[in-house]
Amino acid sequence: MGAIANRIAVENNTAKYIATDNTDVIQKFEALLSFIRKHAGLRENGELLSVLEKENLVEMPDFYDNLFFKSALDIIKCVQGNHDNLAKHFAEVHRHIQPYAIYFPQFYPIPENNVNFYEGYTDMTNLVAAKLEDPSLLTPLKNLLGFYDLVQNVEVIPRQIKIAKSFGMAGFAIYYYWFSDNSISHKHMIFQEVIDRFFDTVLENFSLFFVYCNEAWTKNVAFGTHRGGYTIANNYTEENVKANMQNLVTYFRHPNYRKIRNRPVLFLHHPHEMTGTEIRLLKTVGDSITQENGFDGIELVMDSKEGMYPYFSGYYLHANYKSAKAKEFMNTSTRPKHIDYKAYVREFLPKEKKLGDNASTINSVFTNFDNTVRFYAHEGDRQFEDVGNKAMFMTRTQGRSVTLFKEFLDVQLKKYSQKSDPISQIFLINAWNEWGEQMVMEPSNEEGFAYLEAFQERLLLTPLPDSALSNAWNQ
Repeated sequence: MGAIANRIAVENNTAKYIATDNTDVIQKFEALLSFIRKHAGLRENGELLSVLEKENLVEMPDFYDNLFFKSALDIIKCVQGNHDNLAKHFAEVHRHIQPYAIYFPQFYPIPENNVNFYEGYTDMTNLVAAKLEDPSLLTPLKNLLGFYDLVQNVEVIPRQIKIAKSFGMAGFAIYYYWFSDNSISHKHMIFQEVIDRFFDTVLENFSLFFVYCNEAWTKNVAFGTHRGGYTIANNYTEENVKANMQNLVTYFRHPNYRKIRNRPVLFLHHPHEMTGTEIRLLKTVGDSITQENGFDGIELVMDSKEGMYPYFSGYYLHANYKSAKAKEFMNTSTRPKHIDYKAYVREFLPKEKKLGDNASTINSVFTNFDNTVRFYAHEGDRQFEDVGNKAMFMTRTQGRSVTLFKEFLDVQLKKYSQKSDPISQIFLINAWNEWGEQMVMEPSNEEGFAYLEAFQERLLLTPLPDSALSNAWNQ
């Protein structure tokens, strides 16, 4: 331990331990590693380094580099080796289960967020500041991703794809934002710069589809547009729906966009904000425009948390903390409110029969939910000028663990043994990179690759249909 102490610059961060047995040595060494992991991205004054500025990247001694990989290249090599060793196993599993991680294409400044929050706002800039006040928050793994800007840091998306693929993901389900009315930038599609980067090249064995986030930002505190008279919303006229579909079909044509039965897959995230007539219009126009472009129509899938929609497949995206049964797993008397992860997995999940027990529903899991980052307010932030106590909007998760996550996975993946329709074989992981709500699968400084490794393990150990061997490990 003394050899390690002389590598730590701040003298009061060192200590001498006299170990009485091997167990004590291991415990003390684990405590030291925990300290290094926690503080590797801090200056001596405790200020968090902004890795958005490359010149501020902390340079760690070789000893620390060897503990946590010397560079992103070393990590990628290790990840690639993992994929190469397991590729044939993933291929067998993907014949029956198609795991897609929800991808959030934000993390660069846009005019809408500049106006509604503050200049230069992203969830990542809020995370940098919030982390100083709350050390428990998860942050992107420093040597691999760091506090990234998805436009400025061009290496991030290729790394994310490689990591996701290497741990068994079939692809990303990317949030798609299109509004008929946008009084701030007057653009219909938001976050287009990031989304276009996914379609700049052809990816091998990795597909993409959109989850259409049609929820209005107008008067919505989560998007900062509850004040100021701004409008960011959808008016579902035939003209507007056609314009949206014409935009979508440019992505549908890409070889990596997921098609089932020659139909591009499109998930509708907030069908409850539309009337039945508007949903039918979206389907009719979607079928017409896709057929004009050589497809056999559109595969429209509905969020089913509010109930199934006749004639459509459905998906259920956890965590459903707004459920009428939320009292079974939530403490709403506190501020912030709290989700009990253990109660969610062991009590709520078994009782809620509509969560995908039928063969046509797409199932999902979540690792965490904590939107305190989204609602963290910088000095001068306009978001909470007129809404009072911001804590009333916050929800956090308590009691989460890798063990419980594995249980969650086992329950949900087991339902896939009887699914034969390709659309129902899609499995959603919520999410890949929702750092503003702490729903993340990509590696973090605090938890490393633990949740990815757990996902990979349970995926490969899932019993497959009788036509295959018991699980992919046996192939």
